[in-house]
Amino acid sequence: MEMRIAADEDLKLTDTLMYYTNASAAVKSLLYRRSRSLADYQNVNKALDKARAKQRDIANVDAHQAETHKHFMEISESERRGG
Repeated sequence: MEMRIAADEDLKLTDTLMYYTNASAAVKSLLYRRSRSLADYQNVNKALDKARAKQRDIANVDAHQAETHKHFMEISESERRGG
């Protein structure tokens, strides 16, 4: 009987470990995607500042900035919702 209890506890611990391993991998992936999206957004903001200074291609860069901002916000919102 004691061996069965020990085996059940080991199984519970194994399941818990697998759950947290999978959850941490998902969080790591989300963090990478969000960080990459933020870097893209910051780069587009710099490009927009340069375009405004040169008075060239502002509309295209502004549209691209809006797209990257939307993408960043979607990732952030999915994080708030929990995945």
